[in-house]
Amino acid sequence: MFRMIFIDESQRYLLRIVWKESIDDSIKTYKMNRVMYGTTCAPYLAQRVLKQLVMDDGHNYPFAVSAVSSDMYMDDLLTGAADIYSAKQLKEQLIALFRGGGMQLHKWSSNCKELLANSEVSDGDVSLAVPDETKALGLLRRPQKDSLAFSVSANIDTYESCKITKRSVLSTTARIFDPLGLISPVVTKAKLVMQELWRLKLDWNDSLPIQLESHWKRFVTFLSTINTLNIPRYILLDYALKIELHGFADVSEKAYGAAIYVRCLSNSGEISANLLCSKSRIAPLKSVTIPRLELYAAVLLAKLAQKTITSMKISFHSTALWTDSTIVLAWIQKDPSILKSFVRNLVSATQNLTEISAWKHVPSKENLTDIISRMIDPEKIQDCNLWWFGPSFLQDHSVVSPCVCSDINDNELYQREFKKTPTDPVCLVVQGQEVLPIINNCSSFTRFQRVIGWCVRFVRNAKNSLQPNEGN
Repeated sequence: MFRMIFIDESQRYLLRIVWKESIDDSIKTYKMNRVMYGTTCAPYLAQRVLKQLVMDDGHNYPFAVSAVSSDMYMDDLLTGAADIYSAKQLKEQLIALFRGGGMQLHKWSSNCKELLANSEVSDGDVSLAVPDETKALGLLRRPQKDSLAFSVSANIDTYESCKITKRSVLSTTARIFDPLGLISPVVTKAKLVMQELWRLKLDWNDSLPIQLESHWKRFVTFLSTINTLNIPRYILLDYALKIELHGFADVSEKAYGAAIYVRCLSNSGEISANLLCSKSRIAPLKSVTIPRLELYAAVLLAKLAQKTITSMKISFHSTALWTDSTIVLAWIQKDPSILKSFVRNLVSATQNLTEISAWKHVPSKENLTDIISRMIDPEKIQDCNLWWFGPSFLQDHSVVSPCVCSDINDNELYQREFKKTPTDPVCLVVQGQEVLPIINNCSSFTRFQRVIGWCVRFVRNAKNSLQPNEGN
């Protein structure tokens, strides 16, 4: 795409290259007519050209404008439509819009063979058959099944013949590209091994301890089983009446995580719930109480939910954020100003990102993010329905938060995060007789007023002897 963008002639002197054919030739300077790869300005110019293209010709192609504005990253376009007719219209408008800018769309991929049949093929890069696998933005997709997948090469033979070091562990972990967190329970296991290697202060080429090496070899042996996963790309129901967002957060002593699920209800009463994305974090090496880790997980869930809501085109009817920590739920309900600084900052972040009323309690046995925090072996994740579809109550027609009966007011871990309220000593003197005794010595109210007046004058004169009050 960069090479299709011309630079204004008045600006070409700002983009030059220095060239020398041989060691004996003199240095030559060339001005560039088009945008160059690797320059700092190239990504911005590409996006700015797309924006200008939409501004100039977008009024003629409304479907294409929406797709280019929200579904395009650099020169990759990931979009779609609800039916074949709309998809054809979208495709025709995209081709026409980019043709107006002197650009041709290519490398078409779709789960619909009919759409590919009409593709304009000039460079032979489009097959009329639906390909088995294709990649977009690093994600592996299987168009025939309309699913997302993984392709991880663990190099098991290399591990058998060579020693396992911190360098090789990091190399294998980095091969697992999972931006959506679809296999977070598996990735968390690899992260935990890396943390342990840092804790042991091993050098990059040091061999792993025997016990840790055995654990890692078993993990790598079964890592390739994630390549058999077929994760549905489309997780909604057609003509859904309600679309809800449900998030779950949980921790263990080693890790914590958050997961987002989309729940749909259709006209016919059909209900579906599917994993959308997740995030996982390793617990810090420094000892942290479980309630504080639970609060970490709540903040992670709040950020993930907020990002999901603002990034997707879906309008969610409701949002529910679930945690099995009654302590965290109680903290979130409090005014942050009465909490100590650590908890106060996390509670404030949670309240700013989400509605307090969205937070609900879920029993620990039904909290699926427990799978993230306690991890799962690669060969077992495919059959873990709790992870892919959420707890069973998401399939009910009415999702009701269970009543929380536990009393946490006496919990020491809960109470220790509140500020201590200072108390000042107060001395209260109670007079036995409320009526002034002098009133009994005055024969009339007028005389009583005069006596009080003289008393007030005396007090004033005693305070300011230089300017005494005089007169009757």
